Amino acid sequence: DQENNALEVNLRAADEIARQLRLRDMGGIIVVDFIDMNKPEHRQALYEHMREVMANDRARHNILPLSKFGLMQVTRQRVRPALDIITAETCPSCYGKGEVQPSLLFTDTLHQKLEYLVHDLRTRDFVMYVHPF
Repeated sequence: DQENNALEVNLRAADEIARQLRLRDMGGIIVVDFIDMNKPEHRQALYEHMREVMANDRARHNILPLSKFGLMQVTRQRVRPALDIITAETCPSCYGKGEVQPSLLFTDTLHQKLEYLVHDLRTRDFVMYVHPF
């Protein structure tokens, strides 16, 4: 019948959702909209199955039972830090057509290069030309 079919599809979906969360190392609050099921025992079976397939996940996570609307909330903390954090600032000269290194990183890089010139190369005199921004 339709109820058993919905349970079967939801159980397979739970397997794939758990796999994708681990594979993509997704973090945050994930809300899953499962196919509606009316029988409380099917809703409980899906909740327990999701807990079971997420049990071997290394990331800290929490799974809430299905809401009355068929939504399951999963919170998950990422295992690896994000590597694609954007650190560029809007260019003050072209106002968004290009990007520049953030001023904090720029000053660190400048300091390292000046130390290299003074300490490693023993440079005594040099002239620096800088942009007013």
